[in-house]
Amino acid sequence: MKNNNSSNLTLWLILGICVLPFLLATGLFLFWNPTRTVNYGNLLDPQPIENLFNKDSEAIEELLSQTRGKWSLLTFDSGECSASCQKKLYWMRQVRLTQGREMDRVERVWFINDSISPEAKLLNQFPQIIMINLYDEELFFQSSTNAEIEDHIFVMDPLGNLMMRYPAKLDPGKLKKDLKKLLKVSKGTKYQSTENQTIR
Repeated sequence: MKNNNSSNLTLWLILGICVLPFLLATGLFLFWNPTRTVNYGNLLDPQPIENLFNKDSEAIEELLSQTRGKWSLLTFDSGECSASCQKKLYWMRQVRLTQGREMDRVERVWFINDSISPEAKLLNQFPQIIMINLYDEELFFQSSTNAEIEDHIFVMDPLGNLMMRYPAKLDPGKLKKDLKKLLKVSKGTKYQSTENQTIR
């Protein structure tokens, strides 16, 4: 009788070990709502950046040829570049530099959305940034929030898809971590060096 009880206990233990992971997984799926996400930036529905413009743009074609195979930090702002604009350019530069050996896999792009030319003194602070001068009729960017596009920094993937957006009140440390993860998971992507120039 004792042996029979011992066998039953062993059977139940084995059954419990087999079933418990499925019960836990089901419970987590049904009742656990995580409050934290892995990434800091807001993921966008990836779409080719050329789709954001209302007509074919040679500037965008040239941009894609320069950034192909690289991750790119993008900002849209006036050529006058106010304090908030300069802060975005500063953090884009610093976050790229913090990637160390991997920083050559990151580009910075400034879409100048008016006819104002940036001052030379300003440009000297941000060497090797790609600048694209856009006319108003070329820009057809639609933000998924009520905020203006100037309030954000965006990320474009190595294939030219806009895929992430960062808030106006940026935490540069978290952007750095996001970019580091992106570079890590895309390790091995072939890329070519690009030259610093203004397109247009």
